[in-house]
Amino acid sequence: MTKKLQQIQHMINEKYSVHIEKIEQVTNEMYKCTGGKHVYFARVTNYRTLEEQEEELQWTQYLLKEGVGVARVVLSNDYHQIEQGWIDKEVGIVLFQAAPGIHLPKSKWNAEVFKKVGKEIGKLHRVTLNYEQQNPVTHLKDWFEHEEYQFSKYIPKEETTIHKICADVVQEIQNISRNQDNYGLIHGDIWLENTLVKRELGVSFIDFQDCEKHFYIYDLVVPIYSALEFSFSGNQNMKDYAKSIWEALLEGYTQEHDIPSDMFCYFPLFFKLKEVFEYNLMHMYWDKTAMTEEQYRILNLYRLRLENEESNNPFDFMPR
Repeated sequence: MTKKLQQIQHMINEKYSVHIEKIEQVTNEMYKCTGGKHVYFARVTNYRTLEEQEEELQWTQYLLKEGVGVARVVLSNDYHQIEQGWIDKEVGIVLFQAAPGIHLPKSKWNAEVFKKVGKEIGKLHRVTLNYEQQNPVTHLKDWFEHEEYQFSKYIPKEETTIHKICADVVQEIQNISRNQDNYGLIHGDIWLENTLVKRELGVSFIDFQDCEKHFYIYDLVVPIYSALEFSFSGNQNMKDYAKSIWEALLEGYTQEHDIPSDMFCYFPLFFKLKEVFEYNLMHMYWDKTAMTEEQYRILNLYRLRLENEESNNPFDFMPR
């Protein structure tokens, strides 16, 4: 066990009424912790401020209380949802009970599952609307305030075509009128990897760290984008696959919550936002001095597709 893992294990056992016997790193900020028959996940990060994390946790635990599939926070010995610690730098520590469900194999992501995912997203948004009417959100930011959307800061200035595309997309979205029916707190990152499927297709969402104030429809864009990137196996036409899972997602969603009809025409625009967002992340987090051949290939393919407006957007069947 590394020194860092030992430090985290010690802090958790010291600050919480648990006894962690085994700890392993899942991502840079998430750790799987096992004690006896119990499984927890510890988030150790300074990615967001303590105030932002507190507000996120207050919201997600309200969602849990209202029946939305999210992970339960374990309170510390001092009854705090988040504790402070030190690992080379000051960090916030949040301990979650393992959420129910599993990561489905790629081949299992079909329309039936997407209908359940859509239903759970709809419930999340419906409950959130009630939450925000009672609890003003003061620390969690609007999407465009986050560093990941500062395209001009990270994408090389020589890529003038990409910069114009990014600016146009952001401006067009900024011009959409916001109201409580189309804009509010969203998960923001409902990738398939952040979706756990339970028996009889119940659904849980994990990793709310990228939650933000955004148009609700973006929470429907991300799982579709994720499915086309990672679960589409090429056994049918991609547009047919996209249409089938979109219709299933929407059918499930509207069982719990309504989407204003004037928002449908913007779905391709938000899909484009997701594309430029992912392209920007490559520039933010990949070490340009040590990129692999595969990373260069992906970066260049994204750039070629964006510059030639050959978007992976397969939603020609939707109104524009």
